[in-house]
Amino acid sequence: MVERVRSNLNQNTTTFPQVGTFKGWVLNGSNKVGVQLADIDVADKLNHVIVELGHELVYVTSYDPTTGAATCPPWFRQRMGSPANDAFPPDSMVTIDPRWTWWSVAQAVVAGISACQPDLFAVKTTTLTTDVTVRRYLLPADVENILSLKVRLPGSEDRELPVKRYSLDTKAADGNRYLHMAPVGMSGLPVYVTYRADPAPLSPSNPAGTWASTGLPATAEDIPVLWATATLLPAAEAARTQTASIEQSDRARFIQTGSATSVARVWTQQFQARLAQERHALLDTFSARPHFEMNG
Repeated sequence: MVERVRSNLNQNTTTFPQVGTFKGWVLNGSNKVGVQLADIDVADKLNHVIVELGHELVYVTSYDPTTGAATCPPWFRQRMGSPANDAFPPDSMVTIDPRWTWWSVAQAVVAGISACQPDLFAVKTTTLTTDVTVRRYLLPADVENILSLKVRLPGSEDRELPVKRYSLDTKAADGNRYLHMAPVGMSGLPVYVTYRADPAPLSPSNPAGTWASTGLPATAEDIPVLWATATLLPAAEAARTQTASIEQSDRARFIQTGSATSVARVWTQQFQARLAQERHALLDTFSARPHFEMNG
């Protein structure tokens, strides 16, 4: 998703950052004290600059094109809060002074997933077993609402009847969540519970995180991408704010002030439209069924 966002953002620019090749770490004993780079065309661009190594940002003070060694301060790693990337493989591409860093885009994508709530939700299932001696069954801790409740009758795997009298207790004194259900008259019958849960959060520090792990619908994967694009695009206006007495329009004659913000509005409209579309599709399939509440 991060690369899709960066592709969207790069559609709105004609200048791209310089790239090079990572050859390895510069070591002092077992300590990483710098980076070894190659394929850098203009050495002057590596003076006091941020270099992106995959998802880690490092700070380079100077660069020697002869040896390929980049001089770095002691605090050169994990700039801007980016996670360490010790396993970054040699001969991988690095970006010099990136406009849209992997780290900032990943944070925007995670925020986009949060923006999908409460319109979108994860759908999960669990199976209980009836017991004529109890009326309260322990549920998973992530149950937010019950979407359907069915009990399988004995003698046939195809005979499943919906349970229409139950209640969900999410505020029990012991902190657990319970299903209160009227006895069905026989122990040992499987009860299939389909429930609504909050999506599993992704961490921008974990590049291995996937959309599938959130539990949200597979068809909605583009929605956080739209959100992140709309959120990050206005940042292009930050460098165009008025300085001294020079008007923005005089400093940007070809691309007028507000262009990025205007384009961001279009992405926001797409986000809102897609979110509404996925919400309706999800509720059509997994709307909560009417039932009679029990009093515990």
